[in-house]
Amino acid sequence: MLNEYQLFFMDYIVNLRQTKQPKFRNSVAFMFIVYWAILVAWQNISGTEARTGIDSIIKMGLLFYFVRFYILRMNGFSSKIGSIFLLSVVLLLTAFRTETFSLSIVIAYIYPVLFMSMVYGIGDRFVISKPQLISFCNCVIVITLYAVIYAIIFCWDQFQRASSVSQAYGNELRSFFYSSHEYGLYLVSAIVSCFICLIFQPLASGFKKKIYIICMALFVINLLLTFSRTSIFALLIFMIIFSIVGKGKLRKWIRIFLIASVLILVFSADLSNFFYSIILKENNTGGRDVLLQGAFQYFSNGSIIEKIFGFGITTTRAFFGDVYEHGSVHNGYAQILLYYGIFGLVCLIIFIWSQIVACMRLIKRNRLLGALFLGLVLSASAMMFANTSIIFNSSIDSYFLTIFMFIVPKYVRNAIRYGVFE
Repeated sequence: MLNEYQLFFMDYIVNLRQTKQPKFRNSVAFMFIVYWAILVAWQNISGTEARTGIDSIIKMGLLFYFVRFYILRMNGFSSKIGSIFLLSVVLLLTAFRTETFSLSIVIAYIYPVLFMSMVYGIGDRFVISKPQLISFCNCVIVITLYAVIYAIIFCWDQFQRASSVSQAYGNELRSFFYSSHEYGLYLVSAIVSCFICLIFQPLASGFKKKIYIICMALFVINLLLTFSRTSIFALLIFMIIFSIVGKGKLRKWIRIFLIASVLILVFSADLSNFFYSIILKENNTGGRDVLLQGAFQYFSNGSIIEKIFGFGITTTRAFFGDVYEHGSVHNGYAQILLYYGIFGLVCLIIFIWSQIVACMRLIKRNRLLGALFLGLVLSASAMMFANTSIIFNSSIDSYFLTIFMFIVPKYVRNAIRYGVFE
């Protein structure tokens, strides 16, 4: 006998299959793009540092837009709401125990609570179909292409002197973004978006395919000139995973590209030297090792309560700002450990592992998408080892990292599961 929940779930799937999927402009994928596009436009217009007063107001407005979208389409709560409530209580207790509240700190704590409540509590069964996924990826390509054109026009001198620079530090290409790492994240995502559009539009015209290939070439050139080892390494992880697990012509071309790149570096001493000394920065950690050691020292000096539930955001930022002149330790996992303690870090690791398992299961049903999404999850996990982007954080790069590499894949998996992806 089926229980009440199983009957409801089966009825939901039947109704979903019989319901025509909304156009892209009415979909959750479009909402994700609008949110990101506004933040990108604000960076381009403002040219100011993050966490200014206006920056916080814009984030509050976008968060309201995000929550409103989900509330208007609410069809009950998922069984995950209990776990989200528990996590939210712990986060807020840490906030009340450690923080002197300002608008930016309120957003920093409220954002992950509302984000997870909407995505997993209310929108756990939302779907993104193939046409919506293609439109989403096209938007990522167009917005990133705008940043590339901006870089070509206003940062042309960096392209001209690229081959003659003696060191990467101070010469990183970042377009109009706050950092080259953020720009690198978007470039990697745009390259993957080109892959997805080529895969799922096999009947596209030759001209359209050439446009995607040209865009990929531009994105790769810009990515190399960001000198962001984190982003370049993330793209390599994605390509290696797909070349092993994926299938089709894309897998073959990625293998050819990887082999050709290795051969070029092996047989060209000049390019090999440039890649190692400039792009890889001669394995210079840029002070990250000092920051990481400081993070573990700071953690070890904390009380039992601080080690379990964290030191809070303000206290941590103030300490590292005063002692190391960096508000962040440039390691997402260490940052979570300091902000939210062992509890927060364990929750983060469990979440990432659950996404890896979900991708492995998807590979059995849809090898192509399973390989794509597994590559994205592992790329995001690698990025957080040497970056300030943290999933479920309120900053623009963290938002995009979460959406592109975790939430969109989740909703595509839902669509496949419910039989509405195609």
